[in-house]
Amino acid sequence: MNEYALSQLIDWDDIPDDTIFQMVFPQSGMLPAEDERRLAVLVDDPGAEEEELRLAVQ
Repeated sequence: MNEYALSQLIDWDDIPDDTIFQMVFPQSGMLPAEDERRLAVLVDDPGAEEEELRLAVQ
């Protein structure tokens, strides 16, 4: 994603329904529910290590 696409192609007033936004940014349902829950826990945990989140995403 480049600056032009972010600033010119995405209608930020139409988030999350903008088509380009949906194609570029991960959407709920793209991962199995268990993976989404695990990532949500890591993102919301202030004590989670960045490396742990990075490994989970990989």
